[in-house]
Order: sequence, then structure tokens, then C-alpha cells
Amino acid sequence: MFVRILLLLLAALALSGCKFRTYTDLYISDLEEVAAGKASRMDASILISIQVPTPDECREKAGEVVTLLARYFGKTQFHQCARDGFEDYLVVRGNVPVLRAAGADAVIRKDRGFLYFIVERKASGIVVHPRLVTDRYRGFQALVSRRYSMQIDAEDVSMGVVLRNDGRGERQVEVCGVYADQQAVPFCGATTVPRRRYLDLQLSTILTRYLLKHGRNAIPLITVKVAQ
Repeated sequence: MFVRILLLLLAALALSGCKFRTYTDLYISDLEEVAAGKASRMDASILISIQVPTPDECREKAGEVVTLLARYFGKTQFHQCARDGFEDYLVVRGNVPVLRAAGADAVIRKDRGFLYFIVERKASGIVVHPRLVTDRYRGFQALVSRRYSMQIDAEDVSMGVVLRNDGRGERQVEVCGVYADQQAVPFCGATTVPRRRYLDLQLSTILTRYLLKHGRNAIPLITVKVAQ
């Protein structure tokens, strides 16, 4: 009987799991400008979704969570309370920096965020690497744990990108380590994004966990081929 009570007590005290999702909007014209050196930094719009126990909790904590996320995602604002199946989420809109590779490290050192997209022009095209500052991300995890008794584990994190073609014609794009429009890309695969259309990318579980542990990956997430 004592053991049963102890187990129930430990279960009550244990941290609840908390799913954490990000979805970033990247525009090809912005990537081209940064890669060409016309701008060293642009801010992309990002939706951050944090799982909450109930819809009431979402409404009650919205202001507090928006303020907390502003430490890492610039100017933030409440977007909505949403339900996905049986799960409730507090959704916040913020910004994530898109940085030119040359000089990116200096910008990141002065910044407070933990997620960035690094852009560089190479012979293969305009390459995009996500970068995660692991010590700042772990600080964010610890803050959520202390304040809300909720634990964001690696398996709870998902990262998505919407690549928008806002140029004058279709673009050839290579993507690696993702699901593209809900279709698995085994390693790297090429596709065409028509004008004024977008490509919905979901980072694979393997890539997401690698970034959470190591912060960066040598293989580009996205390569936009140079327009002919």
C-alpha cells in the first residue's frame, strides 16, 4: 500500500510533457537578397505553438507566454488558442532572424534567440541552414520547466518551414532531411515550386533531434537553384 501511494505521489510530482512546434515562413526573394549581401539580416515570421492542458489555461496564460517568448523571438503577439485532435495549443506569432553566413556568428553572439536560418550563395545555389544555439535552447527548456512544471523533450519538438516562391517564375529547389508536402524525402530530393506557390517542409525527427543536440548540420536544409 505504501509503495502504491509513493508511486502515485511521484507521478503527480513528475513534469508533464509539453509539445513545442515552430513553423517559419521563408520567402525566396528574401533569401536571394541576404545571400547577395543586399541585406545582412531579415526577420522571418514564425508561428510558435506550445501545448497547454486546457483551453482555459491557454486564455489565462496567453499574455505571460507571449512575454516569455519575446526573449527569444523578438516582437511577439498572441495568435490563437487552437486544438489539434485532443491536444490544446497556445499559438504565438514572432520573428526569427535570417542571416547572411558572413558575419552571422557575430550577430548571434549579441542576440538572445536560439533559432536562426543561415543563408549563403554557393555554386549549387542559395543554401539555407537552420542553426540552433543549444545552450540558449536548454535555458528556455529550464525556464518552461520551472515556471509551468512542463518538460519539453526532444520527441516533443517539431519544426516546419513554408518556402514561398514570390518571384517571377518557377524555381528549382533541393531539400534534405524533410517531409515535403507530406511526402518523405529519403535523403535529398529536388522539386519545382511554381510562381506564387509554396513548399510545405517538415523537418524529419532525425534531423530535428540532431539539431537539438548539436545545433547545426553540414548538409543544407534548402538549396534554391540560381534562376537561369
